[in-house]
Amino acid sequence: MTTLEETRKSPMLPAAVVSTLAALLVLLPSPGELGSLAVASAGNQVTLIGVIIVLGAAVGEVMRRTRVADVIVRACVGLVDGRGPVVTSFGRSRRSPAPTWRSCRQPAPDTRNT
Repeated sequence: MTTLEETRKSPMLPAAVVSTLAALLVLLPSPGELGSLAVASAGNQVTLIGVIIVLGAAVGEVMRRTRVADVIVRACVGLVDGRGPVVTSFGRSRRSPAPTWRSCRQPAPDTRNT
């Protein structure tokens, strides 16, 4: 799990900003051309996939910080009663009933730094 400080130290964001600015300086487009370039790139399939990935990562981070992800994992583990990866892959056995929402609602441990 990466922290916000580790993300800020990542060289990828400054590299992306510098390369984008360098490309704009090389092309020197007018504001009208820059707008049409942005519209054309927004319709590109690769750009759309990247935007979907970024939005999915944002939703995942919100779910992790609000502990919704913990509830989902507990529900999935409760379906197989923690019997291992084979049962998790192939589904619930006949002998165990499906968990209810109440059985999945356990208080999450406090992991905040105090």
